[in-house]
Amino acid sequence: MNKEKIYKSDDFEVLSKLLTCIIPAKPAEQIANCLLNKYGTLSNVISQPLDELLPTILGIEGDIEILLQLIYEVARRTHKKK
Repeated sequence: MNKEKIYKSDDFEVLSKLLTCIIPAKPAEQIANCLLNKYGTLSNVISQPLDELLPTILGIEGDIEILLQLIYEVARRTHKKK
C-alpha cells in the first residue's frame, strides 16, 4: 500500500491494514469490522481506554492495545502542534 492509497483509504481499509501488520495470524478484516461497528470511526477505536478496547471484544490483549494507543497519541500530538 503506497502513501497515496493510504491517504484515500476509508477507516475500514486503514484499520484492516494496521491490524494485519500487528496480528497477521488473526482475521484483520473481521476484527476491523467488529471494532468499527462498535465504535463508529477509526478515531473512536484508537481513542478507547486500554481496559475497554480489544480484550473485551476480541480476547486480544497486550502489545496491540499499546500500539493502537501510541498511534493515537502520535496523531494527537502531531495535530496539536499544527
